[in-house]
Amino acid sequence: SNFHANSNADYRLVSPNRSRSSVTLFAKGEAVATNKNSYSTTTTSSSTGNRSGTTSASTKRSYFGTDMIGSVRSATHDDGLNANYYDYDVFGKPFGNTSDYGYVGKPYDPVTGLSNYGYRDYSPKTARFTTVDPIRDGHNWYAYCSNDPVNFVDLWGYFSFSITINATAAAGAEVTAGVGLAVGFSLKKGFSFGLIKTQSIGAQQGGSANVSIALGFDPKATEIVSGTTNSVTIGGSGALPVGIGVGGDLAIDMETKDISYSANISLGVGTLGEAHQLYTVTNTITTDEIVDFIRQNMTPQGIIAEAGRQNINRGGKND
Repeated sequence: SNFHANSNADYRLVSPNRSRSSVTLFAKGEAVATNKNSYSTTTTSSSTGNRSGTTSASTKRSYFGTDMIGSVRSATHDDGLNANYYDYDVFGKPFGNTSDYGYVGKPYDPVTGLSNYGYRDYSPKTARFTTVDPIRDGHNWYAYCSNDPVNFVDLWGYFSFSITINATAAAGAEVTAGVGLAVGFSLKKGFSFGLIKTQSIGAQQGGSANVSIALGFDPKATEIVSGTTNSVTIGGSGALPVGIGVGGDLAIDMETKDISYSANISLGVGTLGEAHQLYTVTNTITTDEIVDFIRQNMTPQGIIAEAGRQNINRGGKND
């Protein structure tokens, strides 16, 4: 069916093509109301010249009431009367009545029993996602909130951010190097931390020599992991008269094709504007690995344990 909104923000049915239909009103990305349409059909004899197959429609609009995690708990009509109440078990399986939007506010299909979480579908009946975690987070890539929905909720949030200090020298060709702190967060695992080092080389249209602080944002990384990534970075910056510049970059991971973003503020000299295209290598080490390294190599307990391991590897023979 096709719908349109009039000046009073009401929805009207324009051309019905099925016996039942609904339209949902969103506010700030959340479903807040839905219009349900029901039809009655009157058929009379065409030989008498009377109407045949005329259809009328009545519309009822319902407003959702949600709990603290966004699950739809009630629907209320325009007259203020409660139309329905909704309840779920701890993993989101609905009891009794179902709505187009259910547990944690996700679209729910009563036919398949699946909720649409954006990246993949979730089955509250089995407490499992139907496909693997796209970022391979944790040990069980099908589990919901590590099987602990009492203390956690999975909305779809994946992100990490980093803060780096960079030095740049460029005029036609650009070379950039930087070090910084990376922070990751997921509702499942909480915060994770690491240190990063970046090196970039490529082309620049313009010229600059500066030191900058950059804030990077990766919407898919739930935690910081050690390793090396290679990416293509595209961006630019503009300089203010006092020697301060602002800019932004978009980086595409050459292996996963995931996109991350960054914004920076710099102090230095250069043209009023510049654009650049860079090949960037990023090396990351987690704080957990740094702590393990210190514990194993710089504490008496770690040194003794390492000496014991080396002795075992030599077959217990002393020098």
